[in-house]
Amino acid sequence: MQKIELVRWLPGMQKVSCTRTLQDYCGLPLSVAKAATDALLERKSPTVDVESAAAARQLIRSLASLRVVARFAEAPDYFPQERFNLGFEQVVQFLPAATAINCRALATHGEWELALSACLAGIPASVELPPAVEGLLGELAAEFGMLPPKT
Repeated sequence: MQKIELVRWLPGMQKVSCTRTLQDYCGLPLSVAKAATDALLERKSPTVDVESAAAARQLIRSLASLRVVARFAEAPDYFPQERFNLGFEQVVQFLPAATAINCRALATHGEWELALSACLAGIPASVELPPAVEGLLGELAAEFGMLPPKT
């Protein structure tokens, strides 16, 4: 199981679709899914459980299309620092030295979202990342709640 935190909603959020999406991905009864959506609207950060990490990433992407920001919640079996380190090891060779130092410093202080954002922004446009690295960075962007909302 993977725990997902519903972080915040953005203007234009689709409340009913959010509730239905939570039902579909998490197998929640309507009342529980609605309660999670209502808690999100009240600026709380409810959590839900999803069957797997892959399903959790799909849920996060679906919620982003509804203007809901979600991410993997820290849990006994999920360590964002380790996940960032895995991605960083794959991308550090493509980064300017100053960017790499900044990313490592941010991650060391628990700022994984900022560290990943700095890494992504710091990759020179002329660099073509291997598909496996691009895939891992995409996974991390979903896990850290960094998917751009659909407009």
